[in-house]
Amino acid sequence: MWKRVSEANTEIQLNMAVEQAQIYNKEQMYELAIETILPFIDLARKERKYDRLIELWSILGTTYKKMGDFEQAKCCLKAAEKLEKNVQNKAFTGHTYIELGRLYFAEGETVQAKKLIQKGLKLCKKDVIKYIYGLCSLAECYEQEKPKEAISLYEQALEITKQYQLEQQQQKILLRLAMVTEPINVVKYNHYLEAYYKISVKLENQRKGEQQLKYNVLPLRHKSGDPPLP
Repeated sequence: MWKRVSEANTEIQLNMAVEQAQIYNKEQMYELAIETILPFIDLARKERKYDRLIELWSILGTTYKKMGDFEQAKCCLKAAEKLEKNVQNKAFTGHTYIELGRLYFAEGETVQAKKLIQKGLKLCKKDVIKYIYGLCSLAECYEQEKPKEAISLYEQALEITKQYQLEQQQQKILLRLAMVTEPINVVKYNHYLEAYYKISVKLENQRKGEQQLKYNVLPLRHKSGDPPLP
């Protein structure tokens, strides 16, 4: 029994490390993200938690990439790639290939980037978020040389976001579609620009609505005799 409790605690710790590192990356606090990840890579390796280990290596690699350290990023992503045979959730492996492809693209190696992203897409089909990310990553590779192919890929991703009501992802994709179509197709450009505007307004209204709700709730608590919030 205690072994199962210990394993559960390890999994919780690793999940928390992943989430915390992602938050630091979102806030561009890259050094803190690295400090968070490193000790838990050792823990995941020791406990043979390979799904978490590949995730940690991938996050570490993308963190170094955002810092401009491409060599260190590649080392981390290659370390993640080597775990493929031990990983149960293949979407994690797929995501690693996508991130590795994005790294090669950033270095100007477009052909290799496409191959890796396409390989990653095949492994991510059951994970909607990762699959959309892969489609958009591949689309970026085509934007300059084959914009029509890029548009097609973005449109595929857009349809999936509509199917699953992923409005924030829709907003990002619509912006990319507007940017890519502007020089080559004025009709599509106007269509996507208008759609981008509409969803941006909708998301902004939702954000303001949440803020309004929050500010309305606070006075009510004080009126009911509750102590003030710290």
